[in-house]
Amino acid sequence: MKKAEIIPITAAAALVFVALLIVAIQSLPIMRVERIESVNAPMTPSLSRMLSSSLGVSYPGLSRHALLREIESLPYISNPSVSYGNGTLFLNAEAENGALLMTKEKAYFQSGSSRSEISLEDAGALSSVYPVIGVNETELSDAEWEYLDTALSALVSRPYSSRLISWIEYVNNIEDGPDELRIALPLLNASISVKDPSFLERLEESIGIIEEENSKKPGCTIFSPSSEYELYSDKLIRTKG
Repeated sequence: MKKAEIIPITAAAALVFVALLIVAIQSLPIMRVERIESVNAPMTPSLSRMLSSSLGVSYPGLSRHALLREIESLPYISNPSVSYGNGTLFLNAEAENGALLMTKEKAYFQSGSSRSEISLEDAGALSSVYPVIGVNETELSDAEWEYLDTALSALVSRPYSSRLISWIEYVNNIEDGPDELRIALPLLNASISVKDPSFLERLEESIGIIEEENSKKPGCTIFSPSSEYELYSDKLIRTKG
């Protein structure tokens, strides 16, 4: 055999050996996934089901690219990656900035100008992470969607503390009357009504004003009646309490 023929044969044999070694390592019962933990990203039922398919699997044999592609399909997750340590598969990901819209039968996640339908069970898990607008209707008119899209976009562009906002209700009790958002702040024993979604730009500032007012009156959140406010583009008005 000529020397020139030996080199490619040796290289091919080395590649075969490496391929067999990789297959052998992947099939060995080592680095078995026994637990799953999410870092930063909210653990929703859908995400939990996706990750649970890895339980009992050897980490080297895990189809990580396929798993990450599946996780990336969730609109509230971005930049996912996985790592392994002491029997635990760690999901490292970012929670996408956004807001939730929930009707009687459906739930949506909005990030920027993108709105995606999500499962109601996922929405329930995300309700403690994101602002939620509840709509007591099943079908929405084009005008209502336009109003809510504007409101959701305003909430997405300026994230607020979910520890204070428990619920945002979309209200239109009068036919052809003004739409309104009612924002519940139970920890402050208060609520804020907003008619124009553009006024939400001042929501964070307004919540700060209410917090400051409460700090000057210890016990008001327990012993006083609930306070109601109306938010406008240039002012916050207390209407009750």
